[in-house]
Amino acid sequence: MPATTMSAPAPSGAGAFSRPTSTRHLLGLEGISRPDLVEILDRAQRFRDLLDGPGIQSQELRGVTVCNAFFENSTRTRVSFELAEQRLGATHVSFSASDSSTAKGETLLDTLRVVQSMRVDLVVVRHPSAGVASYLARHLDSAGVVNAGDGAHEHPTQGLLDLLTLRQAWKGQFEGRRIAIVGDIAHSRVARSAIHGECSKTPPKALTKASNSIFDGRSSGSRNGCVACQCFAMSTRRASQTLSCDLT
Repeated sequence: MPATTMSAPAPSGAGAFSRPTSTRHLLGLEGISRPDLVEILDRAQRFRDLLDGPGIQSQELRGVTVCNAFFENSTRTRVSFELAEQRLGATHVSFSASDSSTAKGETLLDTLRVVQSMRVDLVVVRHPSAGVASYLARHLDSAGVVNAGDGAHEHPTQGLLDLLTLRQAWKGQFEGRRIAIVGDIAHSRVARSAIHGECSKTPPKALTKASNSIFDGRSSGSRNGCVACQCFAMSTRRASQTLSCDLT
């Protein structure tokens, strides 16, 4: 299975928000439309309100079986998914790489095809290689795939959480805001998802860069005049980068 390792960014398009045959996959925030994003955030806010209320149980996912397949160490993401599944009424199971059949030589796809055959409706996958979620979405016949982080590519649910937090803090007003993401953004799946989500919510008019950053100074041909969606395809040797995104 061709995959990009954690040491390099995934190519653009490796995991766009995908609906090739249905809406059952969430592979990334790249390419997500504004109406789809607003719909997800609106529904997330309703569940957030439920969580803050006296009763946090729901039957929204009653009858749905979810398998959390974590091939990379995780605490917050795995626990968050398991709690959300339980609170929404889903039947859920989890396994990690060390206690799966992949540890004794079975392929990733064969393992998850067996899991799918047990009438699992949804696979939540985290993996150190970029593009794994997209690969599984193409090869699993019936189960939906949710990307819980694939290498240096994307972490869409974290990006959605960041957007929801910003919307709450800013009272829904993204226009006129200025966002700076500081760190190793070339290899940060969280930063990638956040940028794709923010550019979908409010396409920026301008992007500025710190000196010696990963941008080459050219923005021609970029979607909506935004080079953020292209910057991760460029390699970098710097460990720390700064991106400033003007949303006015």
